[in-house]
Amino acid sequence: MKQIQFSILVVFSTLLMAQEMNQRDLKAIEGKWTGNLVYLDYSSNKEVMIPVELTITRQKEFKYQFIYVYPKEPKANSKEKININLEERKLEGNSIESIERGSDGWVIKFVSNGKDNGKPAQFINTYTIGNSSLSIKKEVQYESGGEIFMRNEYRLEK
Repeated sequence: MKQIQFSILVVFSTLLMAQEMNQRDLKAIEGKWTGNLVYLDYSSNKEVMIPVELTITRQKEFKYQFIYVYPKEPKANSKEKININLEERKLEGNSIESIERGSDGWVIKFVSNGKDNGKPAQFINTYTIGNSSLSIKKEVQYESGGEIFMRNEYRLEK
């Protein structure tokens, strides 16, 4: 009986460990991605879609460089370094709220604070990482209340 209980415990803990994301799993984000940036335009309050190319390279253990190229709007091209430390559960210096295994990869969520359209707001940031798809979404909720809405989302494929 003890052997069966031990076997069940081993299987259960193996399944739990398989559900935990680690730094090696982030290898999937590296490379060149193409797709669109969809964002909510402040003036018209309508969604706008523009093509984008994103190249992600690992610089150091927890640092990744994101280079954004907008073929139709080269003045908007940019690059940034992002810290992703799964061991400390930090992304861009913010505590990761959740990491879940999805059907096509991983979903990482974190919350940050700032201003949106000049108003204090909370941002809900979601990275959905698959082998051939990547989504980086920012949703907003104003501190004064109201519905959560999408500010922008990168919808990309390899």
